[in-house]
Amino acid sequence: TKQLPKNVFAFYLGTASSPVAPEANSELVIGGSDPNHYTGEFTYEPLTKDGYWQIALGGLEVGGASMTTVTKAIVDSGTSLLAGPPDDVKKIAEAVGAKKIPFLPEYTIDCNASAPDIDVKIG
Repeated sequence: TKQLPKNVFAFYLGTASSPVAPEANSELVIGGSDPNHYTGEFTYEPLTKDGYWQIALGGLEVGGASMTTVTKAIVDSGTSLLAGPPDDVKKIAEAVGAKKIPFLPEYTIDCNASAPDIDVKIG
């Protein structure tokens, strides 16, 4: 209906080190983005499945080592989970020092942990 300046939205998730609570310094911008929270230009990735936020995955690495051969990913801004084939998830968890949750097929890592970056290659 052309009511937004742009057909985009952006999230900024605040940090606990902020002088205010993370939820108070986080934001959702509908119809644009706040350039105070990023540098550079946006690159748009086409969806590979209509009706779902599925995109092409060019790879996932930890410390330069490939962690998966999966070629599709789902972008979900409503979750903090990283999901995938169980063997790949275990490999990623071990590479970053995540701990297995007993009796569940899940791992957890402290937000302040000293861990290597997870490099996600989109496209």
